[in-house]
Formats: sequence, C-alpha cells, structure tokens
Amino acid sequence: MKLLFSPILFALYCSFLFPACDKDNNGGKSCETVVNPNGPAYLKVINDRDEEIFVDLTNVIPLGAQTRPGACEIFGLPTGDHTITIENESGTASKDVDFSVSTGETYTLTVDDNFF
Repeated sequence: MKLLFSPILFALYCSFLFPACDKDNNGGKSCETVVNPNGPAYLKVINDRDEEIFVDLTNVIPLGAQTRPGACEIFGLPTGDHTITIENESGTASKDVDFSVSTGETYTLTVDDNFF
C-alpha cells in the first residue's frame, strides 16, 4: 500500500510533525529535508523527470513520499546498507536501489528520464 502525500498534507507534516524541515542549497537547487534532519546518514533524491515519482523508504524507515518534478528531497536515515524503491507516477515502472551510508554521509540519487 502506498502512502500518498499531497502538497497540503506535506506542508502540514513539515510545519506540525517535523518542525525541523529545512532547506539545503545544492549548487543552486534548493533541497528540502523531509524527515530525520539529524540523520545520522542521509539520502538525497533529485527528481529530474517531468512526472512525480514515489520514493518508498519503508524497508528503512516508515515513510513513502511523492516527489514532484524538479524537487530535491533529503531523508535522514540510519547508517548501514539499505534498499529503497523508486516508482514512476503511473506505477508502471519501478527500480530498487541499493546503497550504503556511514555517519555523516549523503547518498545522492538522481532520477532522470533514463532511470527506469
């Protein structure tokens, strides 16, 4: 089951549940920290597609997030080896991504037109 976040619901989560949501400037691209701003490790997802993507982090933390086109989102994660799933907007294509992060590290994932 997907957890869908509308822009309004997302704003409510940021303002009420996660007051530490903030912006990180990534070479001119503003990145929003969605959850766990203190990490201790991080996943940065950049959506360079013309459609929303779904970032399924439920194998790591209890969160799934719709990520709009052009968005850059940062997720604080525990350290270690992780597998997440990225789906396209229609749910017709998905890809598992394996990565490892240590304390203070950020794994950057760019989802572009050639991703799936």
